[in-house]
Formats: sequence, structure tokens, C-alpha cells
Amino acid sequence: MKRIVFILALLFVLLLPSAFAFAASPFDRIIGRGETVDEDITVVDDRLVVEEGGTVDGAVTVFSGSADIAGTITGSVTVFGGETALSGVVEGDLVLFGGSLELAQGAEVGGSCLALGGSIEDDSDDVSCTAFGHRLGAFGVLDQFPVMPEMPDMPEAPEMPEMPEMPEMPDAPDRPHIDVRGPSLAARVGEYVLDVTEVIGRSLLMGILALVVTAIFPRQLQRVSDTVRSKPAASGVVGLLTAIAGPSIIVLLLVVLAITCVGLLLYPAVFLLGLALFAAMMMGWIALGDILGRMLMRSLGATKQGLAVSAALGTALLTLILGALGLLPFVWGESLVYVLLACVGLGAATLTQFGTKPYPPEGAPPANQDKVDAAMQTLPPK
Repeated sequence: MKRIVFILALLFVLLLPSAFAFAASPFDRIIGRGETVDEDITVVDDRLVVEEGGTVDGAVTVFSGSADIAGTITGSVTVFGGETALSGVVEGDLVLFGGSLELAQGAEVGGSCLALGGSIEDDSDDVSCTAFGHRLGAFGVLDQFPVMPEMPDMPEAPEMPEMPEMPEMPDAPDRPHIDVRGPSLAARVGEYVLDVTEVIGRSLLMGILALVVTAIFPRQLQRVSDTVRSKPAASGVVGLLTAIAGPSIIVLLLVVLAITCVGLLLYPAVFLLGLALFAAMMMGWIALGDILGRMLMRSLGATKQGLAVSAALGTALLTLILGALGLLPFVWGESLVYVLLACVGLGAATLTQFGTKPYPPEGAPPANQDKVDAAMQTLPPK
């Protein structure tokens, strides 16, 4: 669209000389040396000469003529299809539509220098003109469009560095051999020997602990043993309840302390509660061992049964028997027996308050044995 508008404008300009032929002067216009013309000058199909030292204080327009400017033009110079020679000064713009433009040395253009079509011969040092096309065709259309500046050569792409060689991957280690057949016979024998050693060591340790407890708390241990012999059922029930309630209370207290942050004084209380539960279980277990030790010494015909000897021997033997049953692969239920015995001992220690008080308390009414026997008979047979 812009190209069509531009072509129509050129055709209109080229047809203007016939319209101005009657309005302009039909003779050459010469501005002599030292002469000053204070008006715009229009030349149609004639020649304009501005000699050196002459001045035109206005604009100059030339249609199909020629202009020889050696003086000074204070305005702009526009030439349509003519020849223009400039050796003087044009303070405004210099525009050439077709024709030719000759710029001699010493020529000066204060504004822009533009040539649409035609040719330019530039011998000046200070004027720089921009030219679009070099001639008009048969139909008044530019044969040559504005010359695009040459594109600079694209820089060569830098050479890509060579890819480094991939390091050699180390060989994958051999997978360890897994023996699906299980441990060897020697390994199983070794594990069994270690288990036996652990059971024997635990039994000896419990026997030594029984000696220490009987040496420090002989009367308290005797009360716990008597309660186990006289009240095994009551001791078992109380021991089971204590084994359930004790750890539950400890966990509940820890949760409450963690949430409320009551203080550090209650943490030792929780620790003492756990320690008391453990001590009651140990005392009950030693009391059970004392009963077993007395039965063993009585079967061997020993007349004098010392508390320390019976407690130490019976506790070690009771721990050894239950541990040995746990090592036998064809025996099951030893864990249940261990739990029941531990509950009976714990309950006896709880009922006697660590052996500090007898059970039943002194002065308590005797139990009605007939009612107990009747209740026992109502139970289903095993």
C-alpha cells in the first residue's frame, strides 16, 4: 500500500510542470553577485543561476529545469526532474526528485540531502546525500527500489569442543552368594551354645541377687513367700492387675507431663514408680524360688533349711528350668508359665507391700472355707 501511494505522488509531481507553465516566468532567472532576493523562487522548465555572492532569502523550487547555485539559499531547494549543480550553500534541505545532482567542492547543505531517483555526483567533502533509485522507467515507476545495505558476513560459528571420552565403567562387583539352605550345622551349634551360656549366666545372676535380698530383707522376703503359699490365687489376680495397671499409669503420667510441662519434680516420681514395679517383680520371683528351694531341700532330706540357701538355690533353679524349656524346640507354653509365676510373685509382693505387712492382715476374720469349696465346685472341670 505504501508503495502505491508513493508512485501516485511521483506521478502527481511529474505532471505539475504543465500546471505551473503559465504561472512562472518564461525565462531564465539569474541572481548576480552581491544581489539579494527576498522571496521564494519557482522555475518551470527554465534555468536558475545564483552567482557567487548572490543570496536568495527564501525557498527555491525547480520543475523540469536546471539550477546552478554558487551563492547562498537560506531556505530549502527542491528540484523535480532537472539538473542541479551546487557549489554554494543551501541552509535548508536539498531534495531531488529525478534528474541529476552535482555537488562540487565547497558545497554545503545545512539540512538533509535526499535524492529520490536520478543520479548523484558528489565531489564535496562535507555533504552526505541519501539516494533511492537511479532513474525513472517508461511508466514513471522506479526501476530500482532503495538499495539495501549489504549485510555483514555472519561470523563463523565457533568450533564445538570435542566431547570428552566417557570413563570406563568399573565392573560391577560380584553379588554375594546367598546360601538358601540356611546356616550351617556348626553355626547352629554355636548359636545354641551361646543361648545355653546365656541361660546359665542369667540363672547364676538371679541366685546371687536372691542371696543379696535375703541378706538385706529376710523378714520381708519371708512374708512374701508365706503369702504365695497361702494365697496363690489372690496373688496371681492382684499380680496380673498390677502388671497391667503399673505400666499404663507410667505411660499416662509421661504423656501428661509432656503435654502440660508440670515440672521436673514429677519425672523422678515416675522413675521411682517404675523402679518399685521392677523391685516387686524381683522380690516375688525370689519368693517363688525360695518355695522351690525349700521343696528341693526337703526332698533331699535336709533338716535345716536356711532362707538364704533355699532362696538362692531355688531362684537359680527356677530361672534355669524356664530358660532350658525355652531352648527346647518341641516344648511350647513356657512363656505362659513364666508370666503366670511372675504374676503370682508380683501379686504377693503387692499384697504384703514389699513384705512389710502380713497378708491377710492380722485380726482379719477367717475365710469361710465352706463357701470357697462350694464356689470351686461350680467351676467347670478342666
